Amino acid sequence: MEHRSLSVLSCDLVFFISVLCTVINNVTAVPCNFATSKDGFKAECDHCRLTKFPGDYPAAVTRLDISFNFLTSLVGLADPRFIGLRQLDVSHNSLTSLPDDAFRDTPHLQELSLEGNALCSLSGDVFRGLHNLTQLTLSHTKLTQLSHVTLSHVTQLTYLDLSNNQLDPVPTEALCQTPWLQVLNLGTNALRTVGDNVFMPLLNLQHLTLNRNKLSVIHQTAFNGLRKLQVLDLSGNSLALDNSTYPPGVFRPLVALEELYLAGNDDSAEGDYPLNVFTPLPSLRVLSIDTFSDAYFGAAFTSLTRLTSLTLASFDSRGCGLRRLTNQTLHAFGHSGLRTVVIRDCPVLDVEVCAFCDLPKLSSLTVNLGEHILHLPSLLLALYGLQNQTMDLVDFSDNRCLDLPNILDMTNTKYLYNTCIKQLDLSNNDIAGMSSRGLRMDSPWLKCLRHIDVSYNKLSSCDKSVFMKLLFGATNMEIIEAQNQRAFTVGDNDRRPGDASKQSDITLKINTAKSLRVFNLKAAVQELSQLPKGINFTEGGNISTLNLAYDGAFYCDSTITGLTAIKDFDFSGNNCHVLGTGLFQHMTTLRRLNISNVHVTQDFLLANGSELLRPLGHLEVLDLSDNDLMDLPDDLLRHQLRLSWLGLAWNRFQTVPVDVSMQTSLSNLDLSHNNIPSLDSDVRQTLDNLAANHTVTLRLRGNPLTCTCQSLDMVSWLATTVVRLDGDNHNMAYDDDYDDNGRDYPCVLEDGGMGSTGSVMAQWEAHWRRCVGLAFLTVSAVALLVQVLGLLLTYLLWSKWTYVRHAWYVLRHLRLPRRHDFENDAVFVYADCDLELAFKIRKAVGLARPGLRLSLLADDIMPGSFLADGIASSMERSWKVVLLVTQTFLQDDWSGYSVLQAQGSISDTLPDRVLVLMVGPLQPWTAREPSHLSMRTLLRMIPESCVYHVPGAFTPRHNIWTTLGDRIARDPI
Repeated sequence: MEHRSLSVLSCDLVFFISVLCTVINNVTAVPCNFATSKDGFKAECDHCRLTKFPGDYPAAVTRLDISFNFLTSLVGLADPRFIGLRQLDVSHNSLTSLPDDAFRDTPHLQELSLEGNALCSLSGDVFRGLHNLTQLTLSHTKLTQLSHVTLSHVTQLTYLDLSNNQLDPVPTEALCQTPWLQVLNLGTNALRTVGDNVFMPLLNLQHLTLNRNKLSVIHQTAFNGLRKLQVLDLSGNSLALDNSTYPPGVFRPLVALEELYLAGNDDSAEGDYPLNVFTPLPSLRVLSIDTFSDAYFGAAFTSLTRLTSLTLASFDSRGCGLRRLTNQTLHAFGHSGLRTVVIRDCPVLDVEVCAFCDLPKLSSLTVNLGEHILHLPSLLLALYGLQNQTMDLVDFSDNRCLDLPNILDMTNTKYLYNTCIKQLDLSNNDIAGMSSRGLRMDSPWLKCLRHIDVSYNKLSSCDKSVFMKLLFGATNMEIIEAQNQRAFTVGDNDRRPGDASKQSDITLKINTAKSLRVFNLKAAVQELSQLPKGINFTEGGNISTLNLAYDGAFYCDSTITGLTAIKDFDFSGNNCHVLGTGLFQHMTTLRRLNISNVHVTQDFLLANGSELLRPLGHLEVLDLSDNDLMDLPDDLLRHQLRLSWLGLAWNRFQTVPVDVSMQTSLSNLDLSHNNIPSLDSDVRQTLDNLAANHTVTLRLRGNPLTCTCQSLDMVSWLATTVVRLDGDNHNMAYDDDYDDNGRDYPCVLEDGGMGSTGSVMAQWEAHWRRCVGLAFLTVSAVALLVQVLGLLLTYLLWSKWTYVRHAWYVLRHLRLPRRHDFENDAVFVYADCDLELAFKIRKAVGLARPGLRLSLLADDIMPGSFLADGIASSMERSWKVVLLVTQTFLQDDWSGYSVLQAQGSISDTLPDRVLVLMVGPLQPWTAREPSHLSMRTLLRMIPESCVYHVPGAFTPRHNIWTTLGDRIARDPI
């Protein structure tokens, strides 16, 4: 027995250790996400660090994303649950080759992506069986050639991406196999020439991309057959703008072409545009092209009557050499219906006043020149030709003059104010001042203006009346952006906490246009100073975004009213210390609130935090970062049950200060740069539960995490959780550029040194043995010793049970039951017909042994009561049970029950509790009578000395009554 028990214990220990080893070896596995939609069952296994296909799909999969892993083969596709697969993404894995018939088990595949695998080449039969494939992505696969046999099995392709490879020349023979192709991307390859008729078989091609190659030659019949082509991208090559590169009629087959991109090819400062090249493009609507220093679009472009968009911009810092924008530069487009002109990153030195006079239909003008020497006021004067026109957009942003400050006065803004412009962008221009002189309240500019952006300037000397006119003079104004004026340093605001005694009791009224939706004044002024008791936006019913961040406000015990539709309020970077509990009282529609870096005190937030946020029941984004907080009220977010983004960074929290289990919509929790050493198991489990329903991002950078024995489970969680993290990628099992979901954080090791969670995971078994091994060995040894002692004790108890029980009774001061512990000394059990006999025997025993408390069943069982309960109760209350066994008793219906109850009353402490008195002659017992069987069992259970027999008729003075009375009265020794 001992040997068997030891074997069982050893097996248990071995099983436990094997389970732990299995957990350790698989600790880096990250589960897939599964979703069901109208398109079928989708498995999302991307960024899971898988080396093979997982096998735990709960249903047949129709879409599988297993990108960004470490797969080296596709053998897992043989799973029968992939038979109906329609979309497969195995991009960015470690595949280096694919065998023939690699996709034979997925015949219904329609979309396939092999992007980012170093395949180098493809066998001829790799796609055999994929007759339904319509989209194929082979970009970034290091292909140098493509066999015509490879695509012969996927003749239904409509989309083919071969970009970012090393192909040269164009794989014409392979493309001949795909006559239904509509989109072809050959960008970023090594192509040098577009030969004759290379795309002839692609009669249905609509979109062709050849950008970022090494093209320098295009043959005259290169685009033959492409009568349905709508988009052609040749940007970023080495194609000179002359007739030798673009032979006459080269674009003649492209009768349906609508968009043509030629920028980033020719860096020449001087030259003429080729003739008879753009003439046969009657449908062209969008053109992007390089320019010479003094560009003149002459007769070569007059036929582009449907052109609506023209872009003159650098492409990869190449192509735009335009230095002078003259009155004749765009003259050729006067009858084209040109609506959009974009001039970007060109070294323009001069813009003549009538440069845009020939474009009567122009509605969008963008001129972003960067840090060149064109003075912004000179550019504004070019609006002369746009007077009396309605412009949807005038974008003159990012035009910083290196030598002269940009001052907007009445002289250089006279054409601006006289033009109907719906959106004006003057951001990032180093504008140092604006004057309201010349800006009349009835000017076309104010009447039309809906959106103005003057952000990222230096408006330190701005005429305040300009803003007043913009606020309520522009009656259709919807968006005002004036943030980030660089006239002062953000953060230079006075850090005084304010004085309540100096706070004004007046209510400041701010008049705005009724249509205003966005009002952004972030860092627009240096000091708002102490806020008044009340601020009322009188016409602010439509304002949805208000940004007053970093505006130098202090002592913010104020109430803001009038913002009945506010959704986004940014008050960060002010020196408040105290926030009025009514500050957000009337912002019940608020969705996003930023009160980071407002220097709110810990005591104020603990006392008033819940009341401060109570009206904001619809809040979705809350930023409390950078406030030097150590704790938050338990009920701070009691009413904010819709939060999806919570920012608590740059504080001094040592634990997660909020109950994230209440935030069922939380998708982004920022705890970076605090004092958190570890995350407890409840927080980790809650985040995992949330991530099972939607994507959850946790930011932990800048915390003093620990990698000790107590935090090993958290280190394991960081490596395996589906929650997205913000750690680094080095020291992990994948490359730095593999995944932006970094899981590696610096941490303090057990010995006080610095390490990382990634390095701990890489040596997980060693750390586990060090932390758990000794304790586990101790527990195992103790358990083994306990089991051996248990076996020994079991043997001793079994062999010496009587002595042990006696010793136990002595120690517990216990004793065996005695007669005086019971209500009756004996109860006589008999058949109903033997009642008279029972009376006589009780009387005889009572006379022979006076003083005995003798009872009959008839004394205890009341008329109408349950007989079974009466029998059981009488036996339980009696010291002895005397069964009068007669022939009548054996034939009685209740005799069997009485005998069974008598058996049940016998115990180890009362083995002689039942006395059997057989009276008169008895017939032989049979096995068919239940009462007879019960009596036989009873007689085997009691000692022979407890059985008495009266052979004849009842005799009152028989010696047996004295013996029976003595037996009843005897107590145990």
